[in-house]
Amino acid sequence: MYSVRYYQLEREMPNLEIGQEVITTHQRGIDGLGDDEPRTKMKFLGKSENELFNKYLIIHEHVVEVHGRYKNKPIKYYIAEEEVEVYKHVDEQFLIAKGRGRTVTTAFETLRADKKLSFVNYEVDVLTLKRDLREGNVKGGWFSDLNQENVETAGIFGGSVDQSDLWDELESTGNLTALVIEVARRSFMITRKGVIVMYKPWDERHSLEEILEVISIIRPYFII
Repeated sequence: MYSVRYYQLEREMPNLEIGQEVITTHQRGIDGLGDDEPRTKMKFLGKSENELFNKYLIIHEHVVEVHGRYKNKPIKYYIAEEEVEVYKHVDEQFLIAKGRGRTVTTAFETLRADKKLSFVNYEVDVLTLKRDLREGNVKGGWFSDLNQENVETAGIFGGSVDQSDLWDELESTGNLTALVIEVARRSFMITRKGVIVMYKPWDERHSLEEILEVISIIRPYFII
């Protein structure tokens, strides 16, 4: 299983040769460590395994608070690294970012704050999307803010589940936050926050093809 997020670029990507990177510094320094500035780096890797995309790698650093020691000196923090794989469509101005959700969000916001990237991140009108999909294409849904005793969030799944009385009840009493839909006989979850989740191992060439197909379906339902 993996998740990706769509970002619409507002200007061109940085002009980089293969192996070159842009670097930004942020957050606070760490007492007791030499290389004490957390950074977010984005490196251009060249063509991806899918010819429609160029590939970048983001290394996002952040401060983790600890109680420990390093070289027999006490430390209260260390710098951790997390990776985000980024795919830029060669003909269109959008990115697909693959990584842990919070890491993707903070890495992109850091790059934007330092003017390394300029983009729009859309949400998805999942309620209208659900109403416009053909019967049988909706395989599940998540609902939040349910007005039911001891239940705040619920998910229901099954063939044509959106035609059930239970779906109607949950939709009338809560907020639809994610849909599970079938595209080309594969299931994807589309969240209101614009995240696409696929329930299979990542295969760069074919997974990007499938994500493109999903994007073509949900793009009319993007909202800011």
